[in-house]
Amino acid sequence: MALGRIREGVHTENAEINMVPLIDVMLVLLVIFIITAPMVTQSVNLSLPKTSDIAVPVEQKQKPQIIEITKDGEILLNKTAVAMETLHAELNTIKNNSAEQEPIIQLNIDESVPYDTVAKTLIEIKRVGLSKIGFTTTLQE
Repeated sequence: MALGRIREGVHTENAEINMVPLIDVMLVLLVIFIITAPMVTQSVNLSLPKTSDIAVPVEQKQKPQIIEITKDGEILLNKTAVAMETLHAELNTIKNNSAEQEPIIQLNIDESVPYDTVAKTLIEIKRVGLSKIGFTTTLQE
């Protein structure tokens, strides 16, 4: 506590509380709360599948249909050259021949292929009604 004024030999104490340190501490706590609150409340609920102790590999019953787009822009369906205009008909034939399961499409695309060609290929796959699409990449050293 601070001592009051000295008047005519009488000493009185000042009964005021110094609020500046209290305000400083409260502002620091407020800043910490503002920074940490969003980290605590943001979460994504995932329902992960339960597995047994012994994992059994899933046998793939069907062979994927491979669509390759070379760096020259050539489209190969199962290593056979196909024009963009006939890709829809070829994929439709593949879909109709595998009536029991939807065919799996595997895309092998060269990194230098323009995105426009890739987008058109994906549109043709979607127009046929195929949804099982996988992208494969090749690591270059």
